[in-house]
Amino acid sequence: MQSFNWVDCRRDAELAGTTFNFFIGGRGTGKTYGVLKQQRNDIISGKDARFMYLRITQAELTECSNPDGNPYRKINFKEGYHVELKPIPKTSAFKIQETIDDVVYDLGEARSIASFHNLRGVDFYDIKEIYVDEFIPVETVRRTPEIKQAGFLMDQAYETINRNRELEGEPPVRVYFTANAFSLDSSILQSYGLIEVIEHMQRTGQKRYIDREASILIELIECPDIAEAKKETALYKAKRRNKKLIDINLNNRFTDTALTLTKRNVKLIEYAPALSFNDELTLYVHKGTGAWYIAGKGDQNAKEIYPKDARGKMLLTWGATVRMAMQDRSIYFDSADTYYLTERVFDKTLKVY
Repeated sequence: MQSFNWVDCRRDAELAGTTFNFFIGGRGTGKTYGVLKQQRNDIISGKDARFMYLRITQAELTECSNPDGNPYRKINFKEGYHVELKPIPKTSAFKIQETIDDVVYDLGEARSIASFHNLRGVDFYDIKEIYVDEFIPVETVRRTPEIKQAGFLMDQAYETINRNRELEGEPPVRVYFTANAFSLDSSILQSYGLIEVIEHMQRTGQKRYIDREASILIELIECPDIAEAKKETALYKAKRRNKKLIDINLNNRFTDTALTLTKRNVKLIEYAPALSFNDELTLYVHKGTGAWYIAGKGDQNAKEIYPKDARGKMLLTWGATVRMAMQDRSIYFDSADTYYLTERVFDKTLKVY
């Protein structure tokens, strides 16, 4: 059997010394397997390494609690482990446990990010690490309020778990975020200000990014040996002409609509600012063609200026028109980050964008 260079997320995060660690890679490159296996082995060997396994929605978490959806299913089969998710009475959470020779090992807890709005007073002092699995939703998944506000909810979850550790001289709780390159439309990426960073990384071929001040690591994982081998498997031989599938699953490339609607180095002198919102977005109209362009900044020369608390009024005046332009792909943006911010700002179903 051929051996492969599987990704080692925990090793890379420890070497970088960063708190918030983002690993985005092709399908089946070992992201989840490696983190969960190493964390389990730490606990069994006696280390104080209890952790929190998180999914964005409660529906995803519930699926993980079923034997067929158990995130440890393959690890259990391959390694001979017996890790299970067991319901915690009167909660929506699960204990992650393994029984070996009648000894029950408590590996941690599994919860949904969305559940933390009810847990502000709960103490998670014994949690040492957080693992957020599949933090980027598949592009075709309906963006429910849980998904749209996952970034804000994740901030609250981290504050609840980390609490005052750093004020008491302890290190912050380390977080591992893992996902496939399904879409840059991720509330979590947006909340950390990373959409534009990752867009730049993909455009320039950069695979690793570290922000020391913010203690953030991003890895766009490359496993060429795995990708080449998978191209010869049944699905990818049958789908060899499906470029989008190959790009996402094997080549680890984002293929968002937002990227196709991004234009840089636009000469704004040729445009007139029509609408500016909260110093975050400005809609420009080309003086000759009437084409629309949105930049991720404010413009005090705009014909109409709306502060944040006037968002409702702006939506009444501009909402339907902007949403239609986005649907028709007749509007361009200075970045994918601006595209998704515009989408959220003009989404009338969101109270918090």
